[in-house]
Amino acid sequence: MSLFAKIMVVVNFILAVMFLSAAGTFLGAMDDYKLALRTEQDAHALDVSNKDATISSRDGAISTLKNQKAEYEKLAAAAEAGAASHAESLKNLRAENAGLSASLKKLSDTHQSVVDANVKLQGEKAALQDDLNTARTEKRTALDELNTANTTIAGLEQQVADGEAALAGAEMAAVAAGEMIEAQNTALGIYSETFGPLPEAVRMKAVDGRVQAVDNAMDIFVISVGSKDDVKVGYEFTVYRGNQYVSTIVVDEVFANHAACKTKSGLKKLDVKEGDEVATRL
Repeated sequence: MSLFAKIMVVVNFILAVMFLSAAGTFLGAMDDYKLALRTEQDAHALDVSNKDATISSRDGAISTLKNQKAEYEKLAAAAEAGAASHAESLKNLRAENAGLSASLKKLSDTHQSVVDANVKLQGEKAALQDDLNTARTEKRTALDELNTANTTIAGLEQQVADGEAALAGAEMAAVAAGEMIEAQNTALGIYSETFGPLPEAVRMKAVDGRVQAVDNAMDIFVISVGSKDDVKVGYEFTVYRGNQYVSTIVVDEVFANHAACKTKSGLKKLDVKEGDEVATRL
């Protein structure tokens, strides 16, 4: 064998060894690579699985977010509607507030008017209280006067009763006086037929008095003067009421402190009243 061939064999051997070595190295590297590849593939698969889980979680989160977004959009729409409604309500509330402010001002003015009226009423109340106190005082005074008047009336009623009793006595006296006058007139007629008329009329003294009792129906009057005042039967008294002429009465019976009279025919202008003044002169 030639040297070249030997060299070529050696070279081929060396190359074969190198190839084998390289192949072994390559195979080892391939195994390492496959192991690394498998590890990497497993890690990648795990990462992919994790990413898929993450993506699934994210998809769920996105779905949830979408749902939440839809809910939020609904809530936003409701909020916008509510905001619009609130805005309208706020507008209405502002209008109502303006109205309430005007009403409040009116109420404030009314309150002030009520306060002023109350002050005025308090003043009027005080004045009315003063008037009431004055009225009560006047009432007490009036009651006292009424009691006094009742006492006076009782006294006057007693006086009237006494006057009526006196009048009854005067009427009886008048009847007796009438009978006496009738007897005297009869005696005077007999005297005139026998001896002629009386020589002169009765001369009267100036006497003043008052009417004490009256009976116009019976034409009987009792005056406050009598024989102690030199009054005699036949005296004529003019009856006055103030400055007014009332009547002319003639004495037909005389007592110590009073006299009974009757109206002189044709000389009566008014009915005689108790208390009228009488006088023997004009």
